[in-house]
Amino acid sequence: MNVSIQDLCGRMAAGRDVIKTAFRWENSHFYPVCANLFCARDEQPEAEKLAACRDLIRQETGILSSFRGNVRLPLICLLSLDEDPRRRLDRTLKAWQMLKRRFFQSDYLALAACFLSDLEETELEHTADRARELYEAMKKNHPFLTGSEDSVFCVLLARSERSDEDLIDDMEQSYRCLKETFRDSNSVQTVSHILASSPAPAREKADRLADLYRNVTMRGVKYGKNRELPVLASLSLTEADTDTLADQILQASDYLSDLKGWRGIFGYDRRTRSMHAAMLTADLYAPWPETEKAALSGALAAVLAQQMAACIAATSAAAASSSSSSH
Repeated sequence: MNVSIQDLCGRMAAGRDVIKTAFRWENSHFYPVCANLFCARDEQPEAEKLAACRDLIRQETGILSSFRGNVRLPLICLLSLDEDPRRRLDRTLKAWQMLKRRFFQSDYLALAACFLSDLEETELEHTADRARELYEAMKKNHPFLTGSEDSVFCVLLARSERSDEDLIDDMEQSYRCLKETFRDSNSVQTVSHILASSPAPAREKADRLADLYRNVTMRGVKYGKNRELPVLASLSLTEADTDTLADQILQASDYLSDLKGWRGIFGYDRRTRSMHAAMLTADLYAPWPETEKAALSGALAAVLAQQMAACIAATSAAAASSSSSSH
């Protein structure tokens, strides 16, 4: 992608404003994550396209559908990036029907279906079966950590050319190595899923992530070890050296701190801003390959899935809190 990190920051802010104006009552954490979808594709959201895709979802799904729940906004954005949104939605709904027979219904499953929408029926069924097998293996190893949000990662990993045994072994080795540096078990498990998308040795991948984290924090960047860590993990899989990546994250964080929505006490906190900076840096070093635009596969898709999952969880928690306080 032939743009500067400063330009990408401006694009994220502009995209966020377009999406926020079109959909004012969404969780505020969705806006920059959705805007980054367009940054990664070197495009800008258009209000008319977004509205048309919203109407399309309304036409094709019921009022209680998961497609109208917490995952609605990212799905609208993904559809608007497609040359044929109606066809994309039709194929997504078909994939969703297959996944529903193998997983409990959830907002996460609707997002996972979108990642399978480019597959033909035979390959789709095989991938859905394999995703369930991977989920069972994950749950066997980590019964208390594995939940419905992991269905997204199972779907992504089910498209890998590596064997199930190789993937599960990689995740377990990565998990143990990562726990030497990072304590939060849930985020470490998510990171192990992302690292499994690379065939490099688990120790090498875990050490490189730890090195990147140290380089980032040594520059005075306040970077979180929980929901923010998977973005850094994806970035660590690129070929750039960790010093260069850390410099870019610092620059992006500084640029964002001067923009509306990120500056001041009413803006995103420093950890969230740093995560957004890492997302934008990933756009520079790991842009969407032309052959994968429709599929949205790979490590960046895993990060998207994780961030959407985090937004869904935050929205659900807020709704539950509001409901309990009303009684």
